Amino acid sequence: MTKERTPLTPHAALLDIVKVLGYDGCAEVSGIKEWALRKMSDPDTGRGISLRAAMRLDAAYRRAGGNGAPLFASYEAFLELDQAEPEDPDQLMMLSGEVSKEVGEAVAAALAVANRANCPATRARAIDEAREGLGKMQALVASLEKGNVHERCQS
Repeated sequence: MTKERTPLTPHAALLDIVKVLGYDGCAEVSGIKEWALRKMSDPDTGRGISLRAAMRLDAAYRRAGGNGAPLFASYEAFLELDQAEPEDPDQLMMLSGEVSKEVGEAVAAALAVANRANCPATRARAIDEAREGLGKMQALVASLEKGNVHERCQS
């Protein structure tokens, strides 16, 4: 049984890279032993990956035909989540608008793939758009979860 990993975390990102490079390929690129990489991909071990290894793995992933940079995307998502302010209604409105825009672009790009299934560039763009939409959606969820909204409700 595969352990669940939260999207846009280093654990999930490392597994995305492993799917393309394999643990042996990741070990060769990063200089980290396979068993250590396996522990780094497990959210329950508390192990992290160094910035140098993450950059090497993202670059190798792209060279091998992977789309995007999964570890970079996880770091970018962390920064966005860290900046979310649920107490500010204007911030929540702005973030909701960004989610709507990014998710809409992802759906449009996916529909373009349906029309041009054999076009690698169209598929790559759709993957990028979907990841951007997922990142914004995760930022919205984190923003909503930061505060207890029930405390503000008037009965």
